[in-house]
Amino acid sequence: MNKDRYTYALIYVDDNAIAVPNKWCIENIRNDLKKVCTLKELGEATQFLGFQIERSISTRKIFFSQHKYTEAILRRFGY
Repeated sequence: MNKDRYTYALIYVDDNAIAVPNKWCIENIRNDLKKVCTLKELGEATQFLGFQIERSISTRKIFFSQHKYTEAILRRFGY
């Protein structure tokens, strides 16, 4: 792998998400993980641990928000 490229793994108990620079990397990681555990692949993530995830392919950026959580808290306290 190119030294200027990174792989990010978000892991919390039995939830995980992986961000990689290209599809080749994800295939390698997926194949390695399948050797040691059972995976349930759910496709591209739209939320993770209460965060909403939006991806812009054109700008190559990922946005995280807690908009739904914020609205729920505001409703809970009458705002």
